[in-house]
Amino acid sequence: MKILAQWAKRTPGDWEEIDSADWFAKAKKPLPPSAGTRIPASALDNAAGWINALNVQGVIYTGYDHYAVSDLPDGAIKVTAWKDDPAYYTAADLFAIETIFRPLAPDPEMGDAINTNQSTVVYTGAKSREWFDAVGPLNKTEIKDYADFVKPSAGKIRHGIYIEDAHFEAHRSSLSKKSWRDWGKEWIRCWPLRSGKRNCN
Repeated sequence: MKILAQWAKRTPGDWEEIDSADWFAKAKKPLPPSAGTRIPASALDNAAGWINALNVQGVIYTGYDHYAVSDLPDGAIKVTAWKDDPAYYTAADLFAIETIFRPLAPDPEMGDAINTNQSTVVYTGAKSREWFDAVGPLNKTEIKDYADFVKPSAGKIRHGIYIEDAHFEAHRSSLSKKSWRDWGKEWIRCWPLRSGKRNCN
């Protein structure tokens, strides 16, 4: 499946399209400095390796310490992202998210219009868990304790990096808009007619 990556660079750039099957072989930089350090633009180069943002079917991941992509059967992929930098997160603040993205397909609940098919598991520390418990059940989302989170294999992990706010905004401003429609057919709205046929536009 197609994924879009924006690398953290001295000169911000747009999305780079990557086939999920090639994620394992993409450039990787080491774990960046911690201790609350925000990296200035002058300390970056223009080589790929650190992630600023990922985009899959219009879902954007940014601000995480680590990212991973795994291929699954039937053309699906799993994207994992998590936050665990001890300079920013106590045990109560730890957070991870796993989302399975399946290929776009007709959705019977929407008149067979082409739609996404995603499911998510969120792993939270005690502080975030209080928020999720207050919100209540979320569609196609399961909430678990962070202690249940299993990190992907090291070869699949690419690290995020904390860059200065102004440089982060420059990265965000350089991104073109990509929605879930860029992963397949345009959304076709259909509704049944009395004749039994469907009217689609």
